[in-house]
Amino acid sequence: MDRRDPAIAIAFTGIVAAIVLGYLGRRDAPAVAVPATNPVAAVAATTPTAGSALPTSARDVALFADTLRDLRAGGDGVSDQARLQALAARLAGMGREDAVATIRGFLADGGDAPTRQGFVLGNDGLLAGAPTLRVFLLDLLERLDPVAAAEQAKAILANPTSADEWAVALRSLARGRPGERDLIAEKLHDLFRHDAWRAAPSTGWLEAFDVAVHLGGTAFVPDLTELMQPVNGPTANHAAFLALDRLAARDPAAVLTALIEAPEALAGRERSRAGMFARADVRETSQRAVLERYLLDPARSRTELDAFSGMYPNANFFVSANLLTTSPVPARDAILRHDAAALAVVDGWLAEPRFAAVRPHLERMQARLVEFTRQAR
Repeated sequence: MDRRDPAIAIAFTGIVAAIVLGYLGRRDAPAVAVPATNPVAAVAATTPTAGSALPTSARDVALFADTLRDLRAGGDGVSDQARLQALAARLAGMGREDAVATIRGFLADGGDAPTRQGFVLGNDGLLAGAPTLRVFLLDLLERLDPVAAAEQAKAILANPTSADEWAVALRSLARGRPGERDLIAEKLHDLFRHDAWRAAPSTGWLEAFDVAVHLGGTAFVPDLTELMQPVNGPTANHAAFLALDRLAARDPAAVLTALIEAPEALAGRERSRAGMFARADVRETSQRAVLERYLLDPARSRTELDAFSGMYPNANFFVSANLLTTSPVPARDAILRHDAAALAVVDGWLAEPRFAAVRPHLERMQARLVEFTRQAR
């Protein structure tokens, strides 16, 4: 259990290029191995809806017609990126107000074309790559006018256009109209439950899980635990795990309590549950109480307790670019203080008769913490 220097390993998770940070060089940090995302499927052109708004001038019609024709003609990601950059430059030349009106007119018209680029997030939650022209324009609209983007988002979310569009729309609505939390939550529930999107998860659908982390609380715990079941496939499983793990880190007492009160929710995913409970900070009274409930539950299996005692305290974190949230990582000194406090609590538990049934697991935790504090000297 010797410690190495902090190690960083890059793992392509199927949602993000996540960096697994094994802080303080804990050698028992589990490796992350999940499949890559599905390739972006071609997007068929759509027929304009009767009565829908159209671009405001013949110039605007020609502008988008040229771009649509070029994108549909084929090519590669590099040439399509150049086409999108040229379109953005022409729109910028109109001035913000005209550009916003023109984009919204095109989005109402319903046309689209694939770009042969992935759904790629930058560090600011905006896109570094968009899989379709419409997704590109939704993202550009937020850059130009966040208020207009939030209004447009509500129009997008009124119909199941595509999961990638919904992901961007949820981001824009959450940023532009943060008070509409109920609508954002309702539409995120709809996104999770959309059968076709679940069956073939796009990168945007997976990235939308971050909206649940942004909203916080326990409302999405049932959705996420259900999506962690094997029937949903490994890509959705891992996306849901990451979101639930981050929710547990942000609001541990509430989320961990919800997991205790629904023991069947993570049946078959006991190791994942153990890792979430191993994040509990015993310095905080409510977290210590929920952790004691977890350890003393007579239904807790030996296999799960073995997993828990081998991870506690869990100081491995996933860092990624997200639609709405950031991924803060505790400083080394903060982790060391947590280790010292955890050791004192575990020592106390070992002296209490009520913990006799889990004594071997507590002793394992104690040995790990003693070694961690020794290495920190």
